[in-house]
This record gives sequence, C-alpha cells and structure tokens, in this order.
Amino acid sequence: MYSTKNEINKLCYEILRCAIEVHRVFGSGLLESIYEKCIIFELEAYIPINSAQIISHLNLIAKPKGILINFNSTNIMKEGQKTFVNQMFADLPDGY
Repeated sequence: MYSTKNEINKLCYEILRCAIEVHRVFGSGLLESIYEKCIIFELEAYIPINSAQIISHLNLIAKPKGILINFNSTNIMKEGQKTFVNQMFADLPDGY
C-alpha cells in the first residue's frame, strides 16, 4: 500500500507514461479492449474502473487516486486523461 501522496503521484505518472506510449504506437480509434491488452503489456497489471462511478469505486476499493484514460484523443496529456482523488488522498502526508 502506498503511504504518501508522492508515492501515489509517481505511480500515476508511470501509468500515464505507459498510456502515452500505447497511444503513440497505436493512435486513436481502436476498441477499448485492444488498449486494455496493450496497457497490460506495458504495466504488467490493470485494475478496471468504471468511469461513471470512479470516485465511488475508489472509496469502495480503498484507493486514493484514479486515472481515466481516453485513447480516442489526439493528445492524452492535454485532452485524453482525467485524474480523480478522494478524501483518502487528501488525508495522506505529502512525503519527501
């Protein structure tokens, strides 16, 4: 379990880095299942989160931060991702 905001932010950065690499190689317009397989390959792990209920899911699974990634965009960092945090994240120490 991650114990500081800094550790969680580093993990999220790595997830986004992998998503950008998958998007760079394959572009937009593919089925979500194809992107899922590609990002699993990049990360070696994947936890699916329903976009309409991400905050509820974060609370239910006791995770402080989640990222929605839309591969059907031209630039993942500018328009293809949105990060969500809950109170659990706010309560963590900042770290080093």
